[in-house]
Amino acid sequence: MGRRTNAVLSNEVFSGPPRPMTAKQAKYVEAYLANGGQGGAAAVEAGYAVGSADAASSQLLRNPLIQQAIMRQTLTAIGLSAVPALSVITRLIGEARSDYVKLEAAKDLLDRAGFAAPQRVDHRLDSSLTVSFDFGGSKTQGSVLVTPPDTGNNAQKDAFPTLDVEFSTIQPEQDPDSKGGGGKDMAFPWESEE
Repeated sequence: MGRRTNAVLSNEVFSGPPRPMTAKQAKYVEAYLANGGQGGAAAVEAGYAVGSADAASSQLLRNPLIQQAIMRQTLTAIGLSAVPALSVITRLIGEARSDYVKLEAAKDLLDRAGFAAPQRVDHRLDSSLTVSFDFGGSKTQGSVLVTPPDTGNNAQKDAFPTLDVEFSTIQPEQDPDSKGGGGKDMAFPWESEE
């Protein structure tokens, strides 16, 4: 006895007005809520046989009437507990000795009222770019490495990514048979000869 059962909620639970239950079903719901969800014990208290209490509880928890009654009474209990809970949070904000407790209580109250702090999103960009220029006799290649700004505790506000730029000029190899250089006589190591 006392084994918990996972019941799947029926679609009928949240629709329509409350429907009448038998006296035994109503007593089961009352006992189930009072003992914290121990179905077997609630079934015994409602008048079901001890030997079949767990099976009866499992069957009862699949019944849309029982599910609806449990959900409605649970939501009512939560609603009634909201006022004292708000009172505790408000008291903590005003009377707590620790500033941390006051801050957390205030943040919790604001969050529940719909004034939560925006969630920070970390947008990082790690990339590199290679650029080649041909200036009719030499090629210039460059690379750019983009490094995102530091987002840790020591980060500067409104920091920008850093760009590391590096350019190099590559001179073509001269054709030993040419007399002075024209476009035809020059060859780059990465180009194939035709």
